[in-house]
Formats: sequence, structure tokens, C-alpha cells
Amino acid sequence: MKRKIWLILVTEIFLCIGLSGSQTNEIMISYITPSETGFRVEWLTDVPSTSQVEYGLTKSLGLFTPEDLNMVYRHDVRVNVPMSQGTIYYFRVLSKETNGNLMISDIDSCIFDRVPPVVSIVSPKDKDIVKGVVPVKILATDDIGIQEINVHVDGGEPLRILKIPPYEFEWDTTKYKDGGHMLTVYAGDFGGIEEASIDVIIDNIPNDTPPVVRIISPVDGQVVSGDVKIIVDATDDLEIRRVDCLIDNESYPFPDWPPYERIWEIGPYKPGVYTLQATVKDRDGNVGESQSMRVKVVAPGTDVTPPVTKDDYQFNNIWTNQDANIILTATDDGTGVKETHYTIDGTEHIGTNIRITEEGIHTVQYWSIDNAGNTEEKKTVTVNVDTTAPDVTISATPSILWPPDRKPVEVIINGSSLDALSGISTKVFTFTDEYNEVKTSLLNFGQAIELIAWRNGDDKDGRIYTIRVVVTDNANNSTTKDTVITVPHDIKDRK
Repeated sequence: MKRKIWLILVTEIFLCIGLSGSQTNEIMISYITPSETGFRVEWLTDVPSTSQVEYGLTKSLGLFTPEDLNMVYRHDVRVNVPMSQGTIYYFRVLSKETNGNLMISDIDSCIFDRVPPVVSIVSPKDKDIVKGVVPVKILATDDIGIQEINVHVDGGEPLRILKIPPYEFEWDTTKYKDGGHMLTVYAGDFGGIEEASIDVIIDNIPNDTPPVVRIISPVDGQVVSGDVKIIVDATDDLEIRRVDCLIDNESYPFPDWPPYERIWEIGPYKPGVYTLQATVKDRDGNVGESQSMRVKVVAPGTDVTPPVTKDDYQFNNIWTNQDANIILTATDDGTGVKETHYTIDGTEHIGTNIRITEEGIHTVQYWSIDNAGNTEEKKTVTVNVDTTAPDVTISATPSILWPPDRKPVEVIINGSSLDALSGISTKVFTFTDEYNEVKTSLLNFGQAIELIAWRNGDDKDGRIYTIRVVVTDNANNSTTKDTVITVPHDIKDRK
């Protein structure tokens, strides 16, 4: 009579995979669990039977564990043998029924593997923008061998299963929505599974927007006498593929990755004026062009360094209630300073002493020229002058408290403050009671305070409460205003 045997995996970090996965004589074989000191096998039978494992380093086997004569349905046998990285043991299980019938499983194998594979995605790169059909290349290594590689997009069903190198395939991105996606690969060996992931952006929408490009250095009108670094700034919503600088329409190629810089060797160029323009091509073939500029090349040894001008103004872009007096100082280590220019709100002057008395916001620009004709880049100072104090009003409602019956009365402090130039900086309120009995505080106009309607009978001019406000603008101009609330001596004083 034929009986069935099932082998059950004891789940740990090691995997043991059958050679064939087939069934013979109705015996089903599955997995085992290896360790450094051997391996443990569990299996089930549908009738009580003994437990024994035959094993060996070859398929010939030849070694046996002691037979466990307990008649059981669930079998658990440990094989005590030394195992190290890459060790392979072959085995089969044997179970004998009470009637002597011997059940034998097929021969299987177990590999001891503690070292997981190493896997990475070579292309595309993390954060790449991809479109159309994209080549995917995966690098995976293992000391025993890769079993298979599974590739997934956004954790879905496998996009591709690769079992032999090279681990490469073509990925059709048009089957996925445009936007961000995660590409993940899982590489498995006998010791476990390792994964690698990258984020990519699929963009299959046609694009006809050219890159944005400008030349940062040199600047338009610059004079050079030796080699100069050309610096190009280029941006694109896709991917930049090529950067060139045209020097009098002659192409000067740049590296294909930022920073986009290279040295312009002046030696082969005769003195004169040359036109520079940068061009950039993106992934879709769109071409962007910078504005052209002119650079003057002069003979070596020529003074090409412009002067340096400084100002002594301490209130740049700060409000002040004082007239602005600015002194400019220019220096030049080459041919010397020829003249210094400045503008006040666009009107140009020559000189080094600047005075501004008119209120308002004024823009001052200045620069110098040396005797070789080198012109300094313009520098800017902002002058903010406000000599007018804020406009302030204050009043109290009511301003007369009657009758003097010692009851509290709510008084509203009204008022306003306005400064047309620098704006209001602070409002400070103070309160004074002639009798020094009532204490209160104010933070702003429109606030209510509580005062006592009472005065001494012999106080002929009545009791006086005083509210004072000091308003200061951002240029430190101040206005002080008072309002008084009176408890009169008698009714005739209410008028």
C-alpha cells in the first residue's frame, strides 16, 4: 500500500529549494532549514511511522541518522553535520509503518547560504526623466549564484523575470501614466533576497519648450588680455544633452554635465572684439540660445582691470531724517582712475560728492572709469529720506464726566496716526490722573478705559485725567499729542 509524505519548511532566513520539485510514489517533498551545525527536517505521514534521514555530500548519500522508532504522524529529525558557506547536502526521508512498509522520499538538496546577493540598477539613474522605450540594465552578483531577478514598477506584478545574465531588457514606458514611478528589482539566491529601487519620472508628452540659457562670465563689454573662464547657466524642464558656446559663430563645445564651464584660450585670437553666444539642446532636440555679447581681446600686458569704487553711506536702504551726504572713493592699480560717475534717480553726474536733501526714496548708482577705458560695474545705494513727523489726532468720548457721583465711566480714546513716507514705527500711550488714584494702560486708538466721575469739593478747576500719545515713524520723527478728560467742580464748568 502506498503512503504519502509531506516535508514542511521550518521558516528561518535560509532557503532550501528542491532539485526537481516532482512527486514520486505519491511522496511530496518540500523544504528544510540549514544552519552552521546541520539541518532540521520535518514531514508528515498519513499513518503512524518511524523517522529517519539518509544524507550525504553526493547523491549517493550513504549516511543515516539514528532511526526514531516512535510511531508518529509528524516527524522531526535533526541532522548534525558541519555546514559552511556554499556547503551542499543531499538527503531523503524514510518512514516505516507498523506493517514494515517503508516510505521513501525523492532525493533533494540543501545549500547553506548566509550571504545575500548584491544588486543595483545601472540604468536608468535615480531621478532620471524617461520616455518611450528605455533600456534597463541591472548588475547582480553572488558567490554561489543568482536564482532569478524580478523587476517591478510601483510594487505591481513583475514587469520582467530574468534568470541568466546579462540582466537587461527594454522597458516600454508608454504603457504607464506620466509622472513619478518607482522601479524595483529583487535578486534572490539560496541565502535570501536583496532589492534595489530608483525613482524615475515618465514624460511622454511632446515638449517643444527650449532650454533657458545665459552666459554668466565673461560679461558683455568685458576686456580680456589672457585666458578667461566661460561660465554658462542652462536649465530645462526635461534633460540637457548638449551645451556649446559660439565665438564669432565658431563652436566651442562644453561638458555635457554641470557646471557648464571651460577655459577660453585667448592665444590664437588676435586683438579685437568677438561675439559670444551660448546654445543648449535638450533631450527632445529643442534648442535655446542666450543673448549675444561682445568681448574685447587686447594684447597681453594691457590693463584690463576696472577701478574699484566704494561709498561711505551708512544708511543704505534705511530710513533717516537727515540729509544724505555720500563720498565716493575710487582706486585703480593699473593706469589710474580717470573719472567717477554717479546717477541720482537716473540723472547722471561726474564727481565723488553726493548730497540729497529732498524727501523720498532715491536710487543712487555709481561707477568709475580708468585711463585704459576699463569701466567698473555699477553699484547701487538706496537713500530713504523722511524729515516730516507723523500726523496725529487724539480725543476722548466723553471728555467731561458728570455728575461727580463716584461711579465708573467708560471713556473711548479716539484718534489716528499717519506717516506718508517711512510709515509708523511705534505708538506709546501714557495716562496721568491728577489725584494719582486711577491706574490704566492703553495700547491703541479705539480702546476703552474706565475712569471715576468724582473730584474733591474744594478742587475749583476740577479733576483732570490726561492721555498722551507719542507716535514715531521709521525715520525716527516723532509727534506728541494730548487729550484731557475733566470732572468739573460744578455744572457751569461743563461748557
